[in-house]
Amino acid sequence: MDSPRSSKVPAPFKPVIRDELDVSNFADEFTEMDPTYSPAALPQNSCRDFSLIKSWNWNEAD
Repeated sequence: MDSPRSSKVPAPFKPVIRDELDVSNFADEFTEMDPTYSPAALPQNSCRDFSLIKSWNWNEAD
């Protein structure tokens, strides 16, 4: 049996987004709220060369 998530069902509504900062599809009551926690903006490529896997071998000293 296939999972419902694996089915190819077209989205009933595809919102129009003008740019990456477009919030026009959200209600004003949410976009006008003061942020309680807002992380600093980082450039998209700031972690480009970062890897969670450390290269390691048995002969390597700490």
